[in-house]
Amino acid sequence: MPSIEIKHLLNYNRLSDSTGDLFTLLIYSPLGSVLFLVRLSLLLVAYLLSIILPKVAYVQHFLHRLLTIVFGIVVQVDNPDKCEDVETYISNKVSSFDATVINFLTNSISPGLKFNPLISSILGFKDFGSTTNIEDLRKSIEKVLGGSKIPLLFQPESSATNGKGLLKFNISPFILYSKVQPITITVHRPVLNAAISTISSDYWSDVFWYMFVPCTIYKIKFLPAVEKKSVSDGEFCDRIRQNIGNDLNIELTNFVANELKEFKKRHHIELQRANLVQRPFSTPTVNPELHQMTLQVREVLPLVPYNVVYKDLAKTRSVDITITNILEGIVEYTPEQPKQSTSITSNNKMTEPSSSTSGNSSCSSLSRTPLNTAAAVFAKSPQERTLSFQERKKLLIENARRKYIEKHGLNIVGS
Repeated sequence: MPSIEIKHLLNYNRLSDSTGDLFTLLIYSPLGSVLFLVRLSLLLVAYLLSIILPKVAYVQHFLHRLLTIVFGIVVQVDNPDKCEDVETYISNKVSSFDATVINFLTNSISPGLKFNPLISSILGFKDFGSTTNIEDLRKSIEKVLGGSKIPLLFQPESSATNGKGLLKFNISPFILYSKVQPITITVHRPVLNAAISTISSDYWSDVFWYMFVPCTIYKIKFLPAVEKKSVSDGEFCDRIRQNIGNDLNIELTNFVANELKEFKKRHHIELQRANLVQRPFSTPTVNPELHQMTLQVREVLPLVPYNVVYKDLAKTRSVDITITNILEGIVEYTPEQPKQSTSITSNNKMTEPSSSTSGNSSCSSLSRTPLNTAAAVFAKSPQERTLSFQERKKLLIENARRKYIEKHGLNIVGS
């Protein structure tokens, strides 16, 4: 039974809530802002150079180095002499720039990053299309490489984590290649220990923090290359995953990238629901179930503002409990002004709307009378309040019954 849950594989805040981290951020912010602006200028220069300069290897290498400076990336390799001449490398995934670092060290290219072709090329990315369909991937590799011996880097986790666990690997690279070299990646930031990414962050917000913090240190380690030999593709995949997990001393989880994405979506929805009760309400973002319950409460207590009712229902999830909270004064509110049901004629006289059906004049007359179920006074004892509530509830039901009869043109004796 795995001890790590999927929620433990993601960071939820960029910085911890400790006083020390917040104080460091406050002191560092002026320097970080200047550093960001300088790096942003260099990024624009790199982009212009990528357009102007010829697309040759040494230029691409220079621009790659310039971009690592722009993003403040510092690379530490434990054993550079252990890098072997293989067709493909396999690594864990902890950030959007893992592949950029390894591509620089090994002169490899990686599938992914459907971005500006010039920037993608400098960072060492190529668009191989789908990486799940084996035949399509094989054809794409042959087309991109064109017979050249450029090695490939795959990150079969497919989704970045915080490095506390290893996701299940996509088996595709292990079907295509019989010999791979595993690589482990760990990342940390000195001085300002900001998380590489969070559950709510996007690509550009992560890039901002790369350019804002002093530096981001990547520690790379090459593990011994492994050959498939007589084992199956699945066993080959599991063996590489086990080697990477053992070196990083992290747990091998049973989660896949799609489960991580779904968890992020659910977390985002829950955040929206939580924030809903703390901001002005708008129908498109209101929970449909709570919206209907709010309308039920306001039928009994029409002078209580919608947002007050909704906020209490978000806590109680019960119409009866919310009504009781309002009647007993637990929920405080400012009563809304009742809406006028009369209209002003051209002679400036207040007149009632005329009935549209003469056969139901008695029902129409009743429906034209504004129904106010609010208590005239707030009773002192719970017994009196309960009785008042039951009387108003009965009145509400009777009024709804009359409106139903009028709407459907029914002629019920004794109504």
